[in-house]
Amino acid sequence: MLRKNDEHDAYCVATVLINRTLSQLVNRRNLLVKDGIRFKNGFHEQISMAYPSYSKFFSEIDGKPAS
Repeated sequence: MLRKNDEHDAYCVATVLINRTLSQLVNRRNLLVKDGIRFKNGFHEQISMAYPSYSKFFSEIDGKPAS
């Protein structure tokens, strides 16, 4: 059954826009999470070169004691 009226059309357009927006937000969040992991790993690599035993003092490099 085809429903063709302005109200249904507006609903369909809004649904498509919401889904696209949510998809973009999820993709952006995923990129931010991956970047955070990459930066954390890079920091770990850099600091371990200068202070090889830092992990004895800071088990979590992004935890409160490290700040």
